[in-house]
Amino acid sequence: MKVLFVSSGNKKGGISPIVYNQGESIKKQGIELDYFTVEGKGWKGYVEHLIPLAKKVRQNKYDLVHAHYSLCGILATMAVPKAIPIIVSLMGTFQKNTWKYHVIRFLGRTRWKEVIVKSALMKKQIGIDRAHILPNGVDLTKFHSLQTKEELRAELGLPEKKKIVLFVSDPARPEKNFALCKASVEGLEREGVELVAVYNKPHEEVTRYMLAADVLMLTSFTEGSPNVIKEAMAASCPIVSTNVGDVSLLLNGLEGTYILHSFSSGEGTLAVRRALAFEKRTEGVNQLKMLHLDEVDVAQRIIHLYQTPI
Repeated sequence: MKVLFVSSGNKKGGISPIVYNQGESIKKQGIELDYFTVEGKGWKGYVEHLIPLAKKVRQNKYDLVHAHYSLCGILATMAVPKAIPIIVSLMGTFQKNTWKYHVIRFLGRTRWKEVIVKSALMKKQIGIDRAHILPNGVDLTKFHSLQTKEELRAELGLPEKKKIVLFVSDPARPEKNFALCKASVEGLEREGVELVAVYNKPHEEVTRYMLAADVLMLTSFTEGSPNVIKEAMAASCPIVSTNVGDVSLLLNGLEGTYILHSFSSGEGTLAVRRALAFEKRTEGVNQLKMLHLDEVDVAQRIIHLYQTPI
């Protein structure tokens, strides 16, 4: 089977690591797979890629196109002949009664072979009953380090003696709500706690930060199925998170993880203090395996969708 991944290429370094890692995991299962990236923002960027995408599909005779994100799904619908099935993986959250919402619902019911969403909340929001809930998987092998936490901190320039609370996102993105994370940690600085924000770093380096940190904190207003939570679980790092997306499912019963039920910095400070007091690594890897979120399991489930008759 020959598959084409269609995805945005605007992220620093090109294609999103989440999409690329999923593609590589599918290739390891014996599927021939290529990438087509859309560079340039707004509708203009997508329209400019309409003819190049159509040409690539025509020249390479793909059996199936797998588009990631809604706009890439719409682009693929316009560029790909109807004889070629399209699968679309939707990310993030959706607001009802917007033009994009109505277009996705229509195409998801009429043109796209399958629709993949990342959480039950996303499925409810988009209102496509036949959508498959299939979160992104994690390559657990990348989170095995022969280095100690002290060695990792020395290489990353992190203080050896302080307790590190890690925030993995651009603080300037308002939906990530960095202000809550900052306010939650400020009251703990006199206790030797330091907040470190990591963004625009290679994925492999972010992994090392997770292995070196004492706590990962996610304070977003909205999420689908946040990969940063699954990766922190793979790194066995204690976690504090707002109750967004499928976080409550991912962390259910996992000791050393704490879910906030408000956007109060007071609650955030208390949760961070409790996570630091845990003072050991979590059983996040076993939890991911129990949830079948190893990337090999996820790749096999995606391939099953590829091979299911229309």
